[in-house]
Amino acid sequence: MSILEYLLTWKLFDEAKYQEMYEQKVIAPDLKATKDPIIDDLNGVVPPLQRRMMKELLARDVSQHHILPVSCEFDY
Repeated sequence: MSILEYLLTWKLFDEAKYQEMYEQKVIAPDLKATKDPIIDDLNGVVPPLQRRMMKELLARDVSQHHILPVSCEFDY
């Protein structure tokens, strides 16, 4: 499981999950940061609302939807 896939499960990283991903080399063993700051950073990467939005987007069949270009303007 990738870090992004794990983030989308709504679970927070803890020492056990860090160790599991470290042993599977999902988390690079040569990082200069220690375990605690890495866990804190991973838990803070994607806020809960953004996780929910990403999860819903990935669950949809995006091939059937038109995705607007980034340069388009939105009316609020």
